[in-house]
Amino acid sequence: MKDNIIAVLMLLTGIVLLINIVLFLATRELPVPIPPKEVVEVEEECVSMSDPSLTDLARIIASERVPRSFRDMLAIGTVILNRVESDEYPDSITSVISQPKQFHGYKSRLYKKVPDSAAIQAAEAVLSGYRSFGKDVVYYLNLNTATNRNFIKYVKTLDLVVQHSQPGTNYSHSYFRKYDR
Repeated sequence: MKDNIIAVLMLLTGIVLLINIVLFLATRELPVPIPPKEVVEVEEECVSMSDPSLTDLARIIASERVPRSFRDMLAIGTVILNRVESDEYPDSITSVISQPKQFHGYKSRLYKKVPDSAAIQAAEAVLSGYRSFGKDVVYYLNLNTATNRNFIKYVKTLDLVVQHSQPGTNYSHSYFRKYDR
């Protein structure tokens, strides 16, 4: 009788453990990039960490995305490169990210640190042509933490393209483009 009870308890413990493993695997976010909707050809043939464009882009991605997914790093890099390629913004990564009141991460101490490998990989992907969305997406904002009321008001007049959020956190970046009028 004792042997049967012990066997049943061990079986139940195994089932509970298996359920917990399945739930864990089903709810975690995997750092897999989203397939591009539009791939834009970039003329740069080779990118190395000695390249100031890569360094600046990786640093701003790292300082703007803490703690976010690889998908978000690619999206941030996409917005920055879209601005560089737009006629409405400066034509270099450094000039775009250093514009006043544009990228709060640029003036943070995180920007001065060496970027992690994920930020470097995201920067390399974007510089090699990967885009999370079309060239017209040049704005992003976390409405939960934004403090510039004029920009918040302006963003509400734009076309929301996608929103990335993480349940249980205050993180929610929204990506915008101007309406076609």
